[in-house]
Amino acid sequence: MRPVLAKALIITGMVTAMAVAQTSAYFKDDNKGVTTRNLRELPKNISHDELIAIMRSFNTALGVKCGYCHVEQPGQLTPEGQPAMNFASDDKITKRIARRMMRMTKDINEKLDDMGDKEFENIQCATCHRGHQHPSAGLDSIFRRPAGAPSRK
Repeated sequence: MRPVLAKALIITGMVTAMAVAQTSAYFKDDNKGVTTRNLRELPKNISHDELIAIMRSFNTALGVKCGYCHVEQPGQLTPEGQPAMNFASDDKITKRIARRMMRMTKDINEKLDDMGDKEFENIQCATCHRGHQHPSAGLDSIFRRPAGAPSRK
């Protein structure tokens, strides 16, 4: 075998091995055979059941279905007859916004904990969204005074 060809085969093998190793680290196959991918705000070692419970809480809090954040795979159905989803895709802006909202919620809860404020429970999506895609109370509501309230002077 010529040295140039041998080097090319070795390099190709190394690149393939690195790609497989990187892919294995990126995709985690849990014991239910479901692949959990592209988790950035949730723990990498989250169980399938915990992940589904969190996703369902988002569904309820925002009054949406999976396709609101996840990309549907056209013409493909799950065994249950639901649209198949590409859960790893970041193509939808709503998924990227959801991640930012998760970070915001975590930051607020950490700040409340740091202040030692035990009066309030942790906030969550439903605290503001209340079953709607957009928060039901806009920021302008904090500037409105209830009727009859004394003015601040």
